[in-house]
This record gives sequence, structure tokens and C-alpha cells, in this order.
Amino acid sequence: MEWIASQILYEMSGRRFGPCPAEVRPCRKRCGDTPIWVGSGVMQPYIQGGKWFNDYGSCGCKTRDSCSCVDMCEVQLQAPVASITEVLIDGAVVDPADYRVDSPALLVAQNGRCWPACQDMTKPAGEPGTFVVRYELGLPVPVHGVMAVSILVAELIKACEGDDSCRLPSNWVRITRQGVTVERERNSTNDRTGIYEIDALFLDLVNPERLSQPARVYSPDLPRSRQQVWP
Repeated sequence: MEWIASQILYEMSGRRFGPCPAEVRPCRKRCGDTPIWVGSGVMQPYIQGGKWFNDYGSCGCKTRDSCSCVDMCEVQLQAPVASITEVLIDGAVVDPADYRVDSPALLVAQNGRCWPACQDMTKPAGEPGTFVVRYELGLPVPVHGVMAVSILVAELIKACEGDDSCRLPSNWVRITRQGVTVERERNSTNDRTGIYEIDALFLDLVNPERLSQPARVYSPDLPRSRQQVWP
């Protein structure tokens, strides 16, 4: 029941609290120093100097400053970053003194180091020729968040036992022959629990705009990370 309560409040609070383990494999859009140019075909967009242009041919590295073909000394991670667990290059752990995290979630190489511009995506993470970043994603749960989870757990237990003192809306819980299924209220624009201690003392403070997830800013100029989702 604690896991269910935590998941409900995780979503209601804008999915910003954790921390949860994350693993990414940073990569550039293209590897290689030789520019690609094909003189025929449909018009293709490319970016140079922070501006988009249309041109005929494929968008490779028009120059070293376009299409992310620059030395990769910083990598954009998903924010917020709680901590870096480890950075692996060719299976070897990088000294934490050789990198830092700058806002917003930029993993910056330092002490004269830059990150590998390319890696072999056909190999499993941690093998020679790979570049892996493992980190904790999400903000630590605040004290009033822990309190909110505890209260919600107690109310969910009451709902399952048919306790009339349960303060949750009745349509949060439906009982089936297979057991008890706990659900969030359907078709609700309120997106709150109806419990003062949870709504006013936690959710309204950390997510007053009732966002479904943290806001993100994307830049086509920054190298993106590649994340394995299965298996």
C-alpha cells in the first residue's frame, strides 16, 4: 500500500521527487570529421550558429560547429539531477573529480577532459567502446511529502477495510472479485485527494500549477543522451 500511495503522490506532485536510478548513453548526432554533402534530393534543414537553415542535401557536419559536431565536453541529462552514481568510459570508472553537474542538468567534463564524441551503440553498456552515465534522477522527498504519503497509506487501508472514517472520495477505490484495486479519481479536474493535510500542506506547496511533469527546455544545439529502455 505504501508503494501505491507513493506512486499516486509522485504523479500529483508533478513527477519531480525521487530520487530514482537512471542510466543514459550520451551520443552526438553524427560521428566523424568529414563533412557530408549530397548535391541532390529534397530540401533539408540544418542548424548553424544557433539558426535553422534549409539546404539541398543531407544534414551531416556542414562545419564542426553545426549538427552537434563539436568536442563533447558537456552532456544534457534529464533534470533534476540528485547525484551522479558513476560515469563509465570503456568500462572504467571516471574519477568524480573530473566532472561536475551544472544547472540545468549539464554533466560537464573538467580538468582538461572532454567526453567521448562517439561510442559503439551495438555493445552493452560498460563494454570497451561505450560511454555510460548512471545517476539519481529527481529531488529528495521533503519531510511534508513523507507525512503526506503516511496519511494517504492510512486512508487507503481504511478504504480497503470499509472503514467509514476514510476521508478519500468514494470513487478512488473499487472492489472487484479478485481483490481491491486502488485508483485515482477518474475524469477529475481537481487532481487532489480531498484530504487537507495532503492537499494544502504538500501538493499545493510543491505543485500549485498542478503540472503533470516538470517543465523542460530543449535546445537543438546540445548533444542528447540515448537511454536504453529494454531489456
